[in-house]
Amino acid sequence: MSKKKIDLIKQELELYLSNPSLTMESKGWTKAQYDEIIKDLEQKIKNSKRGKSSRNKGANYERTIAKIFKEKLGVELKRTPQSGGFAKDSSKGDEFRGDIIVADKDIDFKLHIECKNHKSWSILAWLNQAVEDCPKDKIPVVIYHKHNTSKDYVVINLNDFIELLKEG
Repeated sequence: MSKKKIDLIKQELELYLSNPSLTMESKGWTKAQYDEIIKDLEQKIKNSKRGKSSRNKGANYERTIAKIFKEKLGVELKRTPQSGGFAKDSSKGDEFRGDIIVADKDIDFKLHIECKNHKSWSILAWLNQAVEDCPKDKIPVVIYHKHNTSKDYVVINLNDFIELLKEG
């Protein structure tokens, strides 16, 4: 939900809470209806905060993976604008597909990386997303984190893995 929409919901809630009896009278609501609407508005605001927390968690994980690539392989990666959402517009080109991309366009980086940091795993759905979003000259890879551990895993198609081994 957009920030503008959340701000409108907050204003509406403040208005209703400022004078409950006047609100109920002007809207023709019973006390039960009023309570239900207040509860619904509060839940929408709460859900919007939860979404922001989830986005922050994902962004932090993307930065962590980029840092690991830099430390271990000397390859500098950066988060994609809007974490890959930018690439949903096909006019933006392939250079912004994936969650993290190579910082130096002159480096031929073979991987198209999707990062996932979720409590529950949807590996097949994640891999399908990586494959669908992957530019033709890249290899789709999903890097994901096991909740409550320090373990990260990589999912890659076997044929793509074999091709990487042949090149290396």
